[in-house]
Amino acid sequence: MLLGTILKIYWEIIHSWKMIKTKTVG
Repeated sequence: MLLGTILKIYWEIIHSWKMIKTKTVG
């Protein structure tokens, strides 16, 4: 399903962004 794919990609982007932000701040 297209919506499921979008949500999965969106979640991965948010997770990666949090990791990068934490790594940059830390």
